[in-house]
Amino acid sequence: MEASNWKIGSDSPKGSVIFLHGYGANAHDLKPIAEIWSKKNSNWEYHGINGIIPISYGFSWFSLETNSWHLGLFEAATWLEKYCAKLKGPFVFCGFSQGGFLATHIALYSALDVICSISFSGGIVPQPIPIKETAKIHLIHGDQDQIILPDWYEKSMAFAAENEKIEISGNMIPGMGHEISYEAMKYAYEVLDRF
Repeated sequence: MEASNWKIGSDSPKGSVIFLHGYGANAHDLKPIAEIWSKKNSNWEYHGINGIIPISYGFSWFSLETNSWHLGLFEAATWLEKYCAKLKGPFVFCGFSQGGFLATHIALYSALDVICSISFSGGIVPQPIPIKETAKIHLIHGDQDQIILPDWYEKSMAFAAENEKIEISGNMIPGMGHEISYEAMKYAYEVLDRF
């Protein structure tokens, strides 16, 4: 389970890309993506961070008990706000699965200066508070995902369409399961490269 946080980056970055792993993984789970992206775009500083709850085989950002998702997202986001205070902003949050839900939450509700959040196999959990004035989100999902079902993608896109403060785009990838394929990574980089 032991894994340290990591950083790849420029001496004078224009901002930070924060990678948020999935349930039971660790900070190094998404590092290969950052290594590829940093070679293509060295203007950013890339960070991988361990979830705040140690579990038997990795880390979690919040409890997966149904009734605790809403509060758990707030607690994780509050912790990340403090962690990111020492990093160079603005921020792009890029998360997978549980980390993908947290990335969208931060884009919608956190006080951090977030340019965009990219969610692989995640979605939006609506909270009972106002959405920030502007929020940009990109969702990437596989139509064969059996862990976070594709319904999450559809529900999240519909929620965003009803809220004019949210600028949302997405890709539903045929044949992809609960994973980050090369195609998914390519779509995500294209989003990052706009900024």
